[in-house]
Amino acid sequence: MSVTMSEWAYKLRNFWREFKRQKIGLLGLALLIILVVLAVAAPLIVNPDYEKNWNLAEYWKDNPIDAPPCWVQIFSSKKYAPQRVYVWMSNDTRKQSPNIKVVLVKKGRGYAIYNVSMHYNYLWDVPPNNIKLELYVRHKTNSTKYPVFDLYLTRPDGAVLKLANRQSMTTNITSSLSSMNLGRDIRSILLEFASHYVNTTGVQPSTIKPLQVIFSKAGKGMLAGKTPPLKGEYTFTFKIIFTEPSDKVVEARMVIMGSCYGLLGTDALGRDLFAGIIFGIKWALIIGVLTSVISVFTGVFYGIASGYAGGWTDEALMRLDQVVYSMPVLPLLILMAAIWRPSIWLIILFLAAFGWPGIAIVTRSMALQLKEELYVEAAKAMGASGWRIVFRYIVPQTMPYAFASIALSVPGAILAEAGLSYLGLGDPLAVTWGKILHDASMANAVLNNLWWWVLPPGLMIALVGLTFVFLGNALDRVLNPRLQR
Repeated sequence: MSVTMSEWAYKLRNFWREFKRQKIGLLGLALLIILVVLAVAAPLIVNPDYEKNWNLAEYWKDNPIDAPPCWVQIFSSKKYAPQRVYVWMSNDTRKQSPNIKVVLVKKGRGYAIYNVSMHYNYLWDVPPNNIKLELYVRHKTNSTKYPVFDLYLTRPDGAVLKLANRQSMTTNITSSLSSMNLGRDIRSILLEFASHYVNTTGVQPSTIKPLQVIFSKAGKGMLAGKTPPLKGEYTFTFKIIFTEPSDKVVEARMVIMGSCYGLLGTDALGRDLFAGIIFGIKWALIIGVLTSVISVFTGVFYGIASGYAGGWTDEALMRLDQVVYSMPVLPLLILMAAIWRPSIWLIILFLAAFGWPGIAIVTRSMALQLKEELYVEAAKAMGASGWRIVFRYIVPQTMPYAFASIALSVPGAILAEAGLSYLGLGDPLAVTWGKILHDASMANAVLNNLWWWVLPPGLMIALVGLTFVFLGNALDRVLNPRLQR
C-alpha cells in the first residue's frame, strides 16, 4: 500500500508541476476557488431568508422597485438617496431609533393623545422612490371606537402640509407618500401647495410626482422637477387621538425606499438582485458539475464496455448510442417540463441522460486501441479476468480524457438549464440566473433600460462557463500527450 501511495503522490506532484505551467489553467482554478467560496459563504454574505422568500412579493414590499445599484452615482454628478429603515418598538429599547419619537401628550378619562414624529435628514439630489410610514397600535378588541389621526409634513423651509385626516379601522396605519389617499389624494394637496409659487391652471393632479415635489425647493419649476433639491430635515408627525385610554402606539416604522439599492439594484418586485446572483452560484455549480460527472462517466464506461466487448454487443450498443445521440434534447426537455413539475434534480437527470453518447463514441475508439496493446494481451495470457483488465489497464488510460471532458462539459449544462429557466421551464423554487433572466424578459427590462437586471446574470453565466473552459483546456494539454509541448 505504501508503494501505491508513493506512486500516487509522485503522479500528483508531476501533474501539479505541469499544470502550473498552464497560466490559463491557473486563472481558471483561481476563478473556481472564488466561486466555490462565494457559494459556501452565501448565507454569510446575504440574508439566507432571501432565497426562501424569493417568490413572495409581500416579503420585498419595503424595497424600492426597479432601483439601480448605488455605485452608479460614481459616474453621475447627482447623489442618490439610499435605502433606510427606522424602527421604534415600545417593548424593546434596543429597537428605538432616534429618528422616531413617540410622546404621550395627554391622557384622561375616555381618551389618550399621542404624537409620533419621524425625522428624515435629506442630503441627496435624487429623491427616494417612496416613503412608507407605519404605525401599529394596541386597540381594545371589543370597542367600536377607533383612533383618529392627522398626518403633517414639516419641510426644511418651514412649510407645513397636512397630508391626512382620517379614522383608522385597523391596528395598522400605513401611509405611502407615492400613492397615499387618506382622506385626500396627496397629489391634490401638493398641487394646492405649489399654486402659491406657480400657475397651476390646467394642471391635473395625476401628472404630479409626489416625491419630486416634496423634496424640491419651492419655486416656478417645482412641479416639473426643475428647481434644486431642498436638503435638510423633514419631519412627519402623526397626531393620534385614542378614544380608549388603554390604547397606545406599540410600534412605528419609517421606510425610506431609496432611489438606489445595494450592489446590483432591485427588480420589479423589489428583490435584491445581488442576493439572487450569489444564490445562483450554488445552483450553477451543482447543475454544471453533477450533470457533467454523471454524463461523462456514464459515457466513459458505456464506451469502454462497447469497445472491449466487440462483435454484436459492440454493434448493438453503438446503435443505441446513435439513437440517443440523434434525439432532439430541447423539445424533449420542454415535454418533460410539461408532464412533470420541473425541479433542479429532474433537469440534471435529463441533461445527463442525453449528454453521454458523444463521450461514449470517443472512449469506445480508445478502448478498441487499448485492448490490442501488448500489456493487455500479456494480462489475458496470464489469466486475468475481463473485469480486471478493464479496470486495471483500460479505465486508467481513459481518465485523463474523462477529467478534461468533465470540465469542458460544465458550461453546456449551465447554459442548458439557463435556457430552460429563461423559457419558464426551470425549477420555480430555485433562484437561478436563468430564472432571473426570465423574470427580466417578462418585465421588458431591456426596453425599460433596466440593465442591472440583465447584465449581471448573463455575465455570471459567461464567467462560470469560461472558468471551466480554462480548466478543461489546461487539463487537456497536461493529460493528453499529443497536446503537450
